[in-house]
Amino acid sequence: MYEKIIQDYFDQCEAVYKEKGLGDDASFEEQKKSLTQSMEDQKKQYGALKNSPIQGKEHIVQFLKEYRDSLKELVDQLAAS
Repeated sequence: MYEKIIQDYFDQCEAVYKEKGLGDDASFEEQKKSLTQSMEDQKKQYGALKNSPIQGKEHIVQFLKEYRDSLKELVDQLAAS
């Protein structure tokens, strides 16, 4: 789910960057590549836990919702500037 939230954020940011002409594509792609690599590293590290029961699921779900909403606010701020 985290990966989907981040991918959606990058998609929205990319659209705003292109629309507003903010920054350059190279720096944006570098950020995206860095975070993608970090997620891949985490998958390797925690992949064995994939089918394990989740402790504190309600808290994790709440965190992901808040994180998604905060990223959306950032995109909205970029679009408004």
